[in-house]
Amino acid sequence: MPRQPKNGDAEIGERIKARRVMLGISQSALAEKCGISFQQIQKYEHGTNSLRISRMKMIADALDVPPVYFFGDDKAVGQDNIKLVLSPAAAQMLTAFNNIKTAAVKKRLVELVEMYADAPKPRK
Repeated sequence: MPRQPKNGDAEIGERIKARRVMLGISQSALAEKCGISFQQIQKYEHGTNSLRISRMKMIADALDVPPVYFFGDDKAVGQDNIKLVLSPAAAQMLTAFNNIKTAAVKKRLVELVEMYADAPKPRK
C-alpha cells in the first residue's frame, strides 16, 4: 500500500514545488543540483517522502531560500502565493519574467500588471 502524505510533508512539498516553478527549474535540474534522482524530488513534492534536515538544507540552498522557508505560518511564506504560483498561467508568466535581464523592464511590467489589476501599490 502506497504511503499517504502526512500534512506537514505535503505542505513542505508544495513549498518546494512552488519555489522550483517560480525559479523556472525542472525537477531534473533541481535533482541534479542536489545529487539525487528527479523521482526523489517528485516524492518530496508530493509529500510521500519526508525530508531529513540535511536534505532539506541541500534543497533550500539549491532553491536559494533559507530552510525556514519550508516551515512557518502561512503569513510568513504566503500560502495563497504558493497556490497561485502552482497555477499553469502564473508559472508560465514567472518563468518568462525571470528570463528578463533588464531591471527597468521588470519594474515597468510590474507597474503595468498592478495598473490592470487595480492592486494597491506597496509603500516605499
